[in-house]
Amino acid sequence: CTTDTCGAGMANASGSVNEALRPLAVPTADPTTAASGQTVALDGSGSFASNNRSIAGYAWSVVSSSGEPPVIVNANLQNASFTATGSGVVTLRLTVTDNEGAQDSADIGITALAPVTVTVSPGTASVSADGGTQAFTATVENTSNTGVTWQVDGVTGGNSTVGTISTAGLYAAPIIVPSSATVTVSALSNADTNRSGSAQ
Repeated sequence: CTTDTCGAGMANASGSVNEALRPLAVPTADPTTAASGQTVALDGSGSFASNNRSIAGYAWSVVSSSGEPPVIVNANLQNASFTATGSGVVTLRLTVTDNEGAQDSADIGITALAPVTVTVSPGTASVSADGGTQAFTATVENTSNTGVTWQVDGVTGGNSTVGTISTAGLYAAPIIVPSSATVTVSALSNADTNRSGSAQ
């Protein structure tokens, strides 16, 4: 041994102390799989500093994105958010800084799904009043939940004035032709009620 070293395995005491004093970034997201247009909440509250120190700053940033990078709202706060767009994986990074200037970063991935689409066929049909029927089918894409809720002129299941529609998509015309001879048959996605398809 010399006065400075004692073998190749000597510990870097200064580096070890700095590492022990470093804060720890802990990012979470809800949800981690989001539909296009859905808001994703980002939370850095699980992050912590070493003894006798405190977290003084938060910084959220986009590391990578399969499509157009999302815009993070409140990117310099503990709690932030963004709206999922398109489809693919977005990787975000949370960097925390303690009151002594020490930093740590951690990444989190969020999967954005393509928006749900609903198509109703046939797109147009003519049905005779008082007994006429027409079967409609709904094709739902970009979700495993392909169920729909049928409506006629915005009324679930329809009514005696505009005609009724079964849960299977069978439309039955009213006894009397309504004041507007054209009605709209719609299928609302059960996975995302903001997504629908329609026929006249």
